Amino acid sequence: MSQNAWKPLLLEGTVSAQGAADYNELVVSGTSLGKRYIRIQRLIIVPAADGTAANYQPTITTGDGLSGAIGQLYLGSSTAIGDIFDVTDIQGYGVTDTNGSLWLAFQADAGSDNSFTYQLYVEVW
Repeated sequence: MSQNAWKPLLLEGTVSAQGAADYNELVVSGTSLGKRYIRIQRLIIVPAADGTAANYQPTITTGDGLSGAIGQLYLGSSTAIGDIFDVTDIQGYGVTDTNGSLWLAFQADAGSDNSFTYQLYVEVW
């Protein structure tokens, strides 16, 4: 494979203690590689029914706390906490931060005791 090609990458995990303003750093390329071009392909989120939120609205940004700013790469629709969020073919282009990271926020509408499992499919240049 050529060095100058899109490379698929799966970022996945489970987070807890999530509220409206909690951002989770997802390291895409490692700090030694710096800023990278990315293409967001798919986002799947499975919320746990352990918190006080009724809804969540996922967002992907290029930095901590950048929802509603130029660094917001993707904003999902508001989704009931009992429903799985699964959006395919997002085709969102952007860049990581200078450390090679993206930031994922779930933006729960209540509490700071909510848990989520996620899979984010991206391609990296």
